[in-house]
Amino acid sequence: MKMNKERLNFDPVKEVSYLGQFSDELRKRQLETEINTALSELLLSEYSHDYLWQENKIVDRDTGIGARSLTNNCEYEHNKINKIEEELEKGKELVVTISPKNKELDYPDDMVDFWKRSEGDKLTLMRFKVEMSPEQLRDFEKIDKENYKMGDLIKMLNLAKSDERVSISAIEKITQSLVERFNREFGEKIFVDAELITRLFVATRLEVERRGEVEPVVGRLAESLYGSRMQNYLFGQLKTVLVSGGGCGGRSISGRFASEGIIIIKNVDGITFRKGSTEGLTYCTRCGCWYSGDKCPICK
Repeated sequence: MKMNKERLNFDPVKEVSYLGQFSDELRKRQLETEINTALSELLLSEYSHDYLWQENKIVDRDTGIGARSLTNNCEYEHNKINKIEEELEKGKELVVTISPKNKELDYPDDMVDFWKRSEGDKLTLMRFKVEMSPEQLRDFEKIDKENYKMGDLIKMLNLAKSDERVSISAIEKITQSLVERFNREFGEKIFVDAELITRLFVATRLEVERRGEVEPVVGRLAESLYGSRMQNYLFGQLKTVLVSGGGCGGRSISGRFASEGIIIIKNVDGITFRKGSTEGLTYCTRCGCWYSGDKCPICK
């Protein structure tokens, strides 16, 4: 799969190398964490922008202008950037700051900013709108952020975008179920095959986004895991696209799965084949066809 030069919210090729650092028992949990975090950033953040960390300074990637110079007219913002640069200079990979609503500074909402280092000199700002009291924001600000991963910190926030359909908990539930299902079907291959990780990420993203458009998720996830939609996630032809989405300022992977396949028809004259919708049918991994009933008519 050809990757765009723009920053990817989730990069399956790099994920293979990353997962190789962990023991067998930890890789599954780590893959779940990576997908959870990527989808939370993509679907729940209000805004994202790419910067560079060069010579201990935050520099706008698009213009090359230093962040400090962009805040010269606002002492509050200037001091804030200074503090962020001081934290990054200490070698921190993630710096979290609070931006409470302030009429004088034209801050209409309470925001929490995540400044995240990635490969090379890349630095990404992700801004999350929250609905929290001043006391809750102060309590969050006091937390020692170094003891937590970004995904865990996001879970501590009461996000304005989050609801019972698209929320941290909904994303986690869907991710865990799909990773488990892919693991049962493909085993350890899902940790070392970038194409399979791509398929898994796109399937998870589509399932999460689907939950935001239809009725509440309760009772519907199990149906998808054993129905034709899940069979498409596992075996249907996957067409990927690189898109911008949510508050993500970079690019992310999305796509679609085939909804038609070769269907086996068994009757008194024998077995024939046709193309058509696979809705309600079962996929046979041995012969690559869809069928109705308990067993594949060809491979039983």
